[in-house]
Amino acid sequence: MHSSPANNSISSLVETCKMLDVNPYALLCDILARIITRADTDPIDDLLLYNCVEANAAQASFEPSSIVSAA
Repeated sequence: MHSSPANNSISSLVETCKMLDVNPYALLCDILARIITRADTDPIDDLLLYNCVEANAAQASFEPSSIVSAA
């Protein structure tokens, strides 16, 4: 596997999630769902890892129907 900025970022995110006892897949699904449904003028603070963890991102579930209805 080649080391690239993208690989390093994903590895860092996964390791941070492990330290915080957060499911990385659930976290990413939660963040992506928030990005899709937000307005361009909404602040991005809630997308930061520690704010998502506080909002119980570990309990998030991915539902493709929510993305389709938001589009």
